Amino acid sequence: MKKVSAIIVLLCILFTAGCSGNKPAVIVTSNMFVYEDTGKSFLSARGRYEAVVNVIRNEVTVLENAHNEKIIVENPDDYFLNNEYILSSFDPFNIDNFALSEFFDEKTDQSLAQTFYSNYAAGRDIQYSSSDKEYNLKFISDGMNEIYSVICSDNFDSFRFEHLTVSSDGENCEDFLDFVRISDNTYAIQSSLNRCYIQFDSEGHIDYFRFSQIKDGINDIGNSIFKSSAVIGKSWVTNNKTVTYSSIIEFKDRILTHQDSSTGTLKEISVNEDDFASGFII
Repeated sequence: MKKVSAIIVLLCILFTAGCSGNKPAVIVTSNMFVYEDTGKSFLSARGRYEAVVNVIRNEVTVLENAHNEKIIVENPDDYFLNNEYILSSFDPFNIDNFALSEFFDEKTDQSLAQTFYSNYAAGRDIQYSSSDKEYNLKFISDGMNEIYSVICSDNFDSFRFEHLTVSSDGENCEDFLDFVRISDNTYAIQSSLNRCYIQFDSEGHIDYFRFSQIKDGINDIGNSIFKSSAVIGKSWVTNNKTVTYSSIIEFKDRILTHQDSSTGTLKEISVNEDDFASGFII
């Protein structure tokens, strides 16, 4: 009933627009990419990255929750034993301490950094610097230094975030994040445990995306797509032969396919976006 009502509402809107001689209004839904900030700064690029990830998250979460809810209604007592029930939750690119980059801009100086990061420093010395397209935050102590850094592309369409620890034992990368705008409507994202390739159509709807979550192993910090995006394509998402995957999710031709091994054995579940389209109406 909800699906039918949603379709009727959309038809009424389109009919009204057509009768008035105007172009049909674009109905913004939660699975559409809408980001109008064209500023040339890291924070603008960061906002674009977050908008892209939110679209992916909404697409997967709405469809998989609706899919699970249908199974719960049909099997209220033992739904979790149904082979089609999706047990895992979708939380892409959960990067520890990426939130610290919220204040990486030209307005932040050493004095402001002391104010912004005093709680995170936990008594350690704070050192902040920025120049052109690079930003560095350090928490300095006798035993170990923590470094958070960002470097942006010339046009601020792409960036790389790194979290490093440096001690007497050497330097270690705790995590990293690459965000690359390949073309106007195509993006690639990589962290130590996730990869994603996504294409939008001209209206901001997802045309295609592929996502991977690593179970054992990591993506090598040295294979940065920020430095070179020439090798990035759909197959790149799962071409790391040194790891095993816990989850591979693909959206193609309005079908979401989820390969999942959270229960031990790999199972594949498909969800049709058209069956749950009303779930994206804001």
